[in-house]
Amino acid sequence: MNNSHNALLRMLSCFLPLIGIACLSAGCGPENCQARFLASWSADGTRVALVLDPDTDSENQSGLWIASLDSYAASELVVVPPRHLCLHPQWSSSGEEILFGVLDDSEQGRSDPHKASTFSVWIARTDGSGARKVADSRTPEDSKSFLAPNAIAWGKIPGTVLYQTAAGEKITAVLLDLNAGETREFLPAPADDYSLEFSPSGESVAALLMDSTDHRAAVYVAGSAALNWRQIGSLHYDQDRFGSYSSLISWSPDSSSFVVTEMERSASGEESEEAYLRLFVAESGKSRRLCAAKTNAEILWSPRGDALIFSGAARDGAGGERGLYRVDIITGEIVRLITDDAFSLVSWDSQDDRIYYFGSYREVATQTAEEGSKKNMQFYSCDRDGNDIRLFGASLPAEAEGWSLSADGHRAVVYPGNGSPSLVEFGSRPAAHLPIVRRGISN
Repeated sequence: MNNSHNALLRMLSCFLPLIGIACLSAGCGPENCQARFLASWSADGTRVALVLDPDTDSENQSGLWIASLDSYAASELVVVPPRHLCLHPQWSSSGEEILFGVLDDSEQGRSDPHKASTFSVWIARTDGSGARKVADSRTPEDSKSFLAPNAIAWGKIPGTVLYQTAAGEKITAVLLDLNAGETREFLPAPADDYSLEFSPSGESVAALLMDSTDHRAAVYVAGSAALNWRQIGSLHYDQDRFGSYSSLISWSPDSSSFVVTEMERSASGEESEEAYLRLFVAESGKSRRLCAAKTNAEILWSPRGDALIFSGAARDGAGGERGLYRVDIITGEIVRLITDDAFSLVSWDSQDDRIYYFGSYREVATQTAEEGSKKNMQFYSCDRDGNDIRLFGASLPAEAEGWSLSADGHRAVVYPGNGSPSLVEFGSRPAAHLPIVRRGISN
């Protein structure tokens, strides 16, 4: 990108290749396993809203498209001008509307490039009958919160939309009443950065409000409708995790508790290499450390809420080696399930109690000798003890830099391929790598 582009766009371009590694489930169910940054699946798993050409340096028009799993074709839903980027598409519960943001990096949008980035919040009808802008906002140019889940989201109160906005040099979130056109503060206070996640029931919400001076986060919990925030803790957050488009908060299936990663600090205030998983009980506010562990991305709960799994490195007798780990919620006991890198967890399925993940690469032959061999990421499943490992469906091509899973958690993937995104189907029907038809946009 050229030098006139603001820091947020530079940060977005750096993180786009990491979306596939970081966009994982915040809960135990596969319905949450979708990339909420550039793609979003309908609840029935038949359609996906996605951003094509996520490059604000291009003079070509881009926008928001809808692709069908049945036809493997895409139709244009919204077109945005050059140097604009659609982000955070979110389907409504009815499937009739899509909420999304449009980041403006044009000369007009960069009125104050050193302090804030301008974006707007839109709602489009999925039948293509129109789109309307519902809010204008801005975010501090050095904030990573715009990369985090729920930067733009449907509110849990019907007829409301949640989005972030700058508050001086800090950032906060507001709740917009679409009928009244009025906004109110959503978070308890502005912060340097924040991470928030709704419980699976939708009745509660947890938030981490970050202070970048000492890298400490205040832990809050509230009812998602009443917004009766109360602080239940404070910890040093994992800077490596924040900003990589993964939630820092993982709720239990019954919405009673959640887990976050915290970092150890020395007496002098220096950050050590030790990271821990801390469990908070939402109602009482009590917390305890489960184990020493450094996670790559989000943490998944078992369907019955008795264990966690994560990809990363663990201590407490596990030797600190990388792999796929299971943690007992009661005892904190750690078991390494997979010794190789499990690059990305997908889901802990409630129907078959199996763990689905993208595992180690494998070499595949290419069509021409000049190209040599390429590495593909393979899709696997295993039981809760790491046994009975099965190869599941097709592999992702080497050029796949990101994916978004359909509502059932392990059937379909969207990835940026050569020239256009593709749908890769796993499981119930024969695997196929078929391109999306991009009507009206040249490659």
